[in-house]
Amino acid sequence: MAKVLIVEDDEALRNVFSLIVKRGRHKVVLAQDGEEGLQQLKTFSPDIVLLDMLMPVKSGLEFLQEANVKKQYPDTTVILLSNLSESQTIDEGLRLGAVQHLIKSNILPTDLLDTIATYIKAKEAPKKK
Repeated sequence: MAKVLIVEDDEALRNVFSLIVKRGRHKVVLAQDGEEGLQQLKTFSPDIVLLDMLMPVKSGLEFLQEANVKKQYPDTTVILLSNLSESQTIDEGLRLGAVQHLIKSNILPTDLLDTIATYIKAKEAPKKK
């Protein structure tokens, strides 16, 4: 079971993603914008963050810049969820610490759960010395 933080401003999508992730028997915490997401990141210590890119208050990029996930949260995997096709924005998100970009309108529930499972398995694999 993983701890998953879903940062998404669209309430309907946030709830749908939550139901899908809970169906995979993961613990879920929700945030409606990047600011709330940063607060939850500190208190919830998620294994996975599903991060929308376009949100009010703080965007996904602002979340990544402030969180500094590579250094401050090296055990947290950030997956971008967006309908953006702007490769420059996605590339910047990946440079700032996200590991993958999923297109919201194309993702199937099983694909989302499989993606989460892949990163959890990689995290649990024994580290080579």
